This record gives sequence, C-alpha cells and structure tokens, in this order.
Amino acid sequence: MRQWLLDPGSIYSAIRLVNASAQRWLVARARELGNSWPGLPATRQRALLTALIERIDVGTNRIDIHIRPTGLGALLDPAAALSPNATDGETQTLSVLVKLRRCGREIRMLVGTDPFATAKRREG
Repeated sequence: MRQWLLDPGSIYSAIRLVNASAQRWLVARARELGNSWPGLPATRQRALLTALIERIDVGTNRIDIHIRPTGLGALLDPAAALSPNATDGETQTLSVLVKLRRCGREIRMLVGTDPFATAKRREG
C-alpha cells in the first residue's frame, strides 16, 4: 500500500477530480502519507488500511487488493470526499503475483515486488 500511495499515477487513476489543482494536492498528500507510513503506529496503519481496502482476494498465484477511491479521498481530504469525481462506483484493484514454494513441511508464499504491473480498474 505504501508503494501505491507513493505512485502519483495510481493516485491520479484512483481519484479523478474535476478540479486539477485539488487532484494535485491529493497526490501530494498521498505522497506525504506514504513517506510517513513506516513511522506510523500499527493501530494508525490498521485504521488507514481499513478505510482504503474494500476487500482482499487471495488466490494460488496472486493477491488482489480492492481499494475504495472514496475511502482514499476521505482519508486524504474529507472535503474532497464530497466533491464530484469520475470514480464513483469504481474500485481500483492491485494484483500482486505470488508463488507457493514447499520448504520442508511447510509451504511459503513468495510475494512479487511490483503490484503496479497488473493494476486495473473495475466498474461496478
């Protein structure tokens, strides 16, 4: 999630406000949040993730993280949550590739490093 917050293209894609300067401001706020993420208490990180993530689907070869654009707008700027935007009803999906590897008696899940390679938008 931190990588996603630091990527301006992801934030532009998730929240497309009518006002371009407001959108640039939200991208800057997302970058600030991403930069401060490691220093945030675990309870604050959990609250932010709860606001952002609609659901997580775990499959045998990938993990899909479905993000609420309205949750992102409300998180970065409560006033922006009330502004009209083009993403109402859409969910941003980050897909992270994973591999299952047997290691002795256990199976480990190896997580890919580039969730933006398969990011996609779903309407509905």
